[in-house]
Amino acid sequence: MGETMGWNQVANLDIAWDMAKTLSLMELTMKSLWVWALTGLVPAIFGCGSDIHDGESDEVSVPDFVPMEGVWTFGSGSWVSDECQANFLSTPTGWQLLNATTEGFDISFEFVPQPLDDSSSCTLGVSEYECGTVAQKSQYGSDSIVLEVTAEGIFSTDIVGVVEVTYDIECSGKDCGGIMSANPCTSVQSFDVFFDG
Repeated sequence: MGETMGWNQVANLDIAWDMAKTLSLMELTMKSLWVWALTGLVPAIFGCGSDIHDGESDEVSVPDFVPMEGVWTFGSGSWVSDECQANFLSTPTGWQLLNATTEGFDISFEFVPQPLDDSSSCTLGVSEYECGTVAQKSQYGSDSIVLEVTAEGIFSTDIVGVVEVTYDIECSGKDCGGIMSANPCTSVQSFDVFFDG
């Protein structure tokens, strides 16, 4: 015959049951605390290693250096494109660079046999630059020529760079077809450029 439990045994079972429920509740609470801590920690970890603001940078572009003021000489040039094939074009040999700052500088082109009559202001980025248009009107025989020259390029140091010179040319007169292959037209020439002092 099976033995019946006494009151003491029943009381012990109740205590054991209460302890088991308390332990389960404590375990569940600890797990919840761990999950809460991890969810708070993950954004903090990833947030510390990143300084991205919607893909935009708070930094202002400042030039790596400012080009030296003075005479710069062009190396031998190569044609990037030559739509004009204008046989009257003078050869650029360099420029005079003045008023250099972190924002820009001024240049006046030197051409053989004569320089352009006007100077141009250039804006300076981190290492790249872009210059405004210099325009010159001239006569070639009975034809009137309007030449607009612009320049852009990159400085690799404060004394060495590359320049692309763009010539926009328009001719009016009866002999224009004999001195250029298209009218109006654009030709682009590239040069290495070096500071001479």
